[in-house]
Amino acid sequence: MQYQLAILQSLFVYKHTRLTLTIDGVTQSQTGLSIAAGICKYNGGGLKQLPDAIIDDGLLDMTVIGSMTKLQMVLNLPKLQNGSHVKLKSVNTFRGKEININSEPPIYLDADGEFLGTTPVTISLIPKAIQVLQF
Repeated sequence: MQYQLAILQSLFVYKHTRLTLTIDGVTQSQTGLSIAAGICKYNGGGLKQLPDAIIDDGLLDMTVIGSMTKLQMVLNLPKLQNGSHVKLKSVNTFRGKEININSEPPIYLDADGEFLGTTPVTISLIPKAIQVLQF
């Protein structure tokens, strides 16, 4: 519930950001409200932001929530719980080995709640660098 409240609070001050995304060398531009990238399905206290992610496929998944009104965001917030937000017209998903994100203005980055800086950022994987136990 804490994450959902934080999302709602941030909506009052947040503005859409112009993004330039490069996934495995292919570049595109779009407007974005939220970006999630990783290898696991869940983040943000149980939000299923990357519902198609496979932890050991050697690829990063990325979900970009694009242009959406603040009211639409609030109404669709429950879809983040089960991953059905990726079916919305304003949401795009990507998969690749290397993702570069640039934005104007720069946006804040975090990993597991820890501040990492701002864009631009390049995210890539080191295949089979660690062993992960799945139950």
